[in-house]
Amino acid sequence: IISGKVTEENGIPMTGVNILLKGSTIGTITDIEGNYEIEIPDHAQILGFSYVGYGTREIRIDGRVTINVVLKAEVGALEEVLVVGYGTIKKRDVTGSIVNVATADMADRPVSDIQEALQGKVAGVIVINNGGSPAEPPTIRIRGNSTLNAEGPLWIVDGIINQNGVDPNEIESITVLKDASAAIYGTRASGGVILVETKKGSKGLEVDLNVKYGWKMPWKMLEVMNAAEYCDYYYQLYQDAGQPVPQVYRDSYFRTTHTNWLDEVFQTGATQDYSFSISGGSDKSTFALFANWKDIEGTLHNTWSKSGRIRLTSEHKINKVLTIGENISVLSSRASGANTTSGYSGVVLGSVYYPPSAKVWTTNPATGKQEYSGVIDQYDPNIDLSLAGQFGDLYNPYALLDRENPHNPNLNALMNAYVILDIIDGLRFKSNFSYNYGQSYYKDFRERILEPGKVYDYNRLYTSSSQSYSMVAEQLLTYDKTFGAHSISALAGYTAESYESEGFSIAAREFASEEEWAQEYVNASNFGQDRPSSSYGKNALVSMLGRVAYSYASKYYVTALVRRDGTSKVMKDNRWGTFPSVSAAWRISQESYLSDIDFLSDLKIRASWGKMGNISPLGNYETAVPLSLSTRTMIGDPPARLSSYYMDGISNENLKWETTTTTDVGFDALFFSERLSLSFDYYNKAVNDMLVRPDLIQFAGVGNSPWVNAGETLNRGIELMLGWRSVVNDFRYDVSVN
Repeated sequence: IISGKVTEENGIPMTGVNILLKGSTIGTITDIEGNYEIEIPDHAQILGFSYVGYGTREIRIDGRVTINVVLKAEVGALEEVLVVGYGTIKKRDVTGSIVNVATADMADRPVSDIQEALQGKVAGVIVINNGGSPAEPPTIRIRGNSTLNAEGPLWIVDGIINQNGVDPNEIESITVLKDASAAIYGTRASGGVILVETKKGSKGLEVDLNVKYGWKMPWKMLEVMNAAEYCDYYYQLYQDAGQPVPQVYRDSYFRTTHTNWLDEVFQTGATQDYSFSISGGSDKSTFALFANWKDIEGTLHNTWSKSGRIRLTSEHKINKVLTIGENISVLSSRASGANTTSGYSGVVLGSVYYPPSAKVWTTNPATGKQEYSGVIDQYDPNIDLSLAGQFGDLYNPYALLDRENPHNPNLNALMNAYVILDIIDGLRFKSNFSYNYGQSYYKDFRERILEPGKVYDYNRLYTSSSQSYSMVAEQLLTYDKTFGAHSISALAGYTAESYESEGFSIAAREFASEEEWAQEYVNASNFGQDRPSSSYGKNALVSMLGRVAYSYASKYYVTALVRRDGTSKVMKDNRWGTFPSVSAAWRISQESYLSDIDFLSDLKIRASWGKMGNISPLGNYETAVPLSLSTRTMIGDPPARLSSYYMDGISNENLKWETTTTTDVGFDALFFSERLSLSFDYYNKAVNDMLVRPDLIQFAGVGNSPWVNAGETLNRGIELMLGWRSVVNDFRYDVSVN
C-alpha cells in the first residue's frame, strides 16, 4: 500500500487527482485534503499522477510506501491567448464579451464547413441550416436579428476580411466578438465579428493526411397527410368558406395514396473530405501547405457541392527587426442547389402541398418511356385532365429537383503579404496588403415542363458571368509594455479598401431539342424576349482606428477604442461615421479577501458600451440611382421599337449610417482548479436610423422605392454558458451547455 499527498506548487492540496499504476487499470483519486492511498502488486514500478490543466507526472516507486507529489500548472484557461481586432490578448485580460471556441478536436469532427463547427459552441450564436442543400451554407446570427437588413457576422481570417470560409482542418483558433469589442471593425461589425486563425508552420517537419467519410440524413421529418386526409382537409376548408368543393376533393380516384413526397425529395447524402498538409521550418523561416477536397451530397435529391482548396503560407525572419510573410489561397467550387425558402416554388413546402394521390413517374404509352407525372397522371384514360387546374399551380417537387443540372464553376483567389518591423522593445509596425479575386460562371438550361400542374411550354438557356476584385491595405502601429504592476497596450492604424465588380448575362428560348449537345445559343430560335444585360459597380472605404488598454496588478482593466470610417456609398456630408467603445473589468478574485476561497479559481466582473455601423444593404449608387434602359418605346408611323432611358428608382441624397449601440454587463468565473466554468451576460442592443425601403404609393411613377433611414429596434437578452472539463484515467472530456 502506497499513500501520500498531492499539492499545487503553492502547497494547496489538490482534490480529485487521478492516480494510475502504469500498464494496469489499478487507480484511485485524491480526497478533499489531497491525500490518497493505493494498493499495488509487489512488481509495480511507476505511478502516474494527472489532473486537468496540470502537467502529468510519472514517478518510480523504488520500494517507497509514501510518495508526495507536486503538480505544476500548465498554461491554463486564463493564460490562453485570444485573437481580437488587430491584435491578441490573454483571456484573463479580456474586458468584453469575447469567447474562444475550442478547436482541438475540430479536424476529427464530421463537419463540412466552419459554420457547422460553431453550432452549439457559443452562447448567443445561432446557426441556421438553409434546407437540405449543400450549396447554401448555414446562416449565422450573433445575438439575434436586430435589423431588417443583412446582419451576418464579419469574418476575419488571419487578419483579412474573408467571406469565402476556411477548411475546418486548417483552423488553429476561433474567437467571437459579441459586444462593443467588435467596434474596432466599425461599419461592418453590427452583426458581430468572428476571427479565425489558421495553422502555420513550425520548426521541424510535419506531414498530415486526414480522410473522412460520412452520411447526413434528415431528422424530424414532417408527418404529412395521406390522400384521404388531404381530400378531407380541403373539402372541409371549402365548406367552411361557403364555396363549392372542387371535384378533385370529392372524387374517390384522388383518395388513394401513391406518394409520400417528402420521402421522395429527401435522401441520405454521403460526405467525403480529404485533407493533406505539410509544414515545417527552422528558427528563421517556417512554411505550411494545405490541400483539401470535399464532395458533399445534400439531403435533398440531386443537390451536391464539390470544392477544392489549396493554401500556402510562410514567414521569414530576416533579422531582429524585419519579418516578412505571405498567405495565398485558391478555392474552386461548383454546386447544385435547390430553392428551399419560397412558399410558392420552394421544394420542401411544395412537397407538403402536392397531392399524395399523384405519382412521381408515369409511362408514355406511345414511346414506352418514363416521364414525370403531374398532379394528375397525364396518360391515365380514366380521369379528366381538365381537373388538374383545380389543384392550382403546383410543380412536381421531385421533377423540380431532378431537372437541376447547372454548370457553375466558381474561382476565388486571395493573396496576402505583410511586413513586420520590431522597431524597439514593445513597439511594432505592420504593413499588410491583400488582394482578392473572384470569378463565377453560371449556365442553366430549363426544360419544358409539360406535366399537369404548373406548365411551362417553352425552354430557356441562361448564362451569366461575373468578376470581382477587392484590395485592402492596412498600416498598423502597436505598443505593448509593462511597468511594474502597470500594463499598457496601444494600437493606431489606417486602412483603405476598394471593391469592384462587373458582369453580364444573356438568355434565349425555343430550342428544338433538349438534348445536352443542343443546349447552345446557336440552336435557339428566340432571342427577342430576353435582353442581354451587364453590370458594373465600385465602392471604397477608408478608416482610422485606435485602441488603448490599461491594466493594474492584473486586477483592474479598462479599454477604450474608436474607429472612424468613410464610405463612397453615401454623400459627402454623411460620408463619415465614428464608432467608439469603452469597456472595463475587475478580477475580484485577486482581492485579498477572496484569496482564501480554495474552490474559486477566478472571478471577473465586466461591462462594455459601444457603437457600430451598418451600411451593407446599400448598393454602390443609391444616392444617385442611374437611369434604366427600355426597348419598349414605340415611335413613328409606322411605329418602330426604339431604345429609351427612364427613371425606375428614386435617389436619396440624405442617406447615412445605420447605427447599433450595444451595452453588456456580465461575469466570468472558474471553479475547482478551472474545471468548472461559468459565464453570464446581459446585453441591450439598439439600432437607430435603420435602413429600410418603404412601400411606394401607386402613382409614384417608379418601380423601386428609395432607401431611407427610418427604423428603430431594441434587442435585449441574457446569455449563460456552463462548462466542465476533467480527466478520468487518461480519458479527457469536456461538457458545456448554453
